Amino acid sequence: MSSIERAERLLGHDRTVVMGDFNMNPFDPGMVCSSAFHGVMSRMVTQVGSRVVRGQSYKYFYNPMWSLYGDLPTAPPGSFFYSASDHKEYFWHMFDQVLVRPSIQEWVQPASIQVLTTAGVSLYPS
Repeated sequence: MSSIERAERLLGHDRTVVMGDFNMNPFDPGMVCSSAFHGVMSRMVTQVGSRVVRGQSYKYFYNPMWSLYGDLPTAPPGSFFYSASDHKEYFWHMFDQVLVRPSIQEWVQPASIQVLTTAGVSLYPS
């Protein structure tokens, strides 16, 4: 986060999009903690831009990937399936994510975000 914030200060704006395979779910500490990406599922929460935790201000990222969890008819319920022999198992994970600063979140509509399932033949009906 310090590198991202440094680049934002250097460029003089925070119109930042971060995307990739984070090997974390949207609800994992590295994605939601204020000292990490501070990514939240709700546009409404991010409208204030930041929040103060123990006297320090932390900017938000909006994470539209939360909206893709579940049984959508044309997409998988996550970006990675894993079944372990543990008592707690999520099965579907959302490791591939897009994070957007509140200053540009209106450019990103959750309905336009999708999990790509193939680079050729689709495994899910369109």
